[in-house]
Amino acid sequence: MWFYLFRLVIMIFVAILVLLCLRFIPRLRQRKTWEKIIGFVAIEIILFVILQYPYENLFFHFSTPEEAFTYSHFGATVQTMVEEDSCAFVVYSSGSPIVKIDVIEKEDHGWNINRPGAKHKDGYKPWTSTDLLGNATSYSLKMVQSNQSNQLFVVIQHYDFNGSSHKVSDVYDTLDSSYQSYVTNDSNGWYTEYHYTVLDMDNVDDSYQIYVEGKPIDPFKDLYEDEIG
Repeated sequence: MWFYLFRLVIMIFVAILVLLCLRFIPRLRQRKTWEKIIGFVAIEIILFVILQYPYENLFFHFSTPEEAFTYSHFGATVQTMVEEDSCAFVVYSSGSPIVKIDVIEKEDHGWNINRPGAKHKDGYKPWTSTDLLGNATSYSLKMVQSNQSNQLFVVIQHYDFNGSSHKVSDVYDTLDSSYQSYVTNDSNGWYTEYHYTVLDMDNVDDSYQIYVEGKPIDPFKDLYEDEIG
């Protein structure tokens, strides 16, 4: 939230300063009205673009990844957070059953903030699995990698609507990774099941597979990009 408020204050301050200059500097005051409007709008647009960079990282850092995430994300609900030595992976939602993943990077002096919507090396893949009785189950795989380390966060999501009783999906991989899981039910009837783990890319080769309910899933094939932000 403070990320936006800080930039809003700067933009208001600059807007007031520009208006005062247009009002009291004779050379600017003589400009035509349309020139003043275009100049004012151009300055605000340029300022808006420049302020997207997280300049706060140049001056201070946060003591926890939770503080860094809260500073830069307004209205987000954290589903879970996994803290590693050099980064933390945050699974969060913004009013829908679709989750997003953010990476909070760590430096020697503490945790950095991200620009909201900052891109990372990521991808996602949806698929549907049908059992012997013809019942279809929807899944999706989401992955995001830290920009400054080889840590890769993997989330398998199983979702259903108006579900009441579910068997938790069996998820494992060829590295015997420890998959954590949790389940959410919201007021709109969405049942969502998550399985997640952190991989070191140095240990992942072309033979790596994830198994969901005994069926192999190649996490690096047919991925869609730029879905996670």
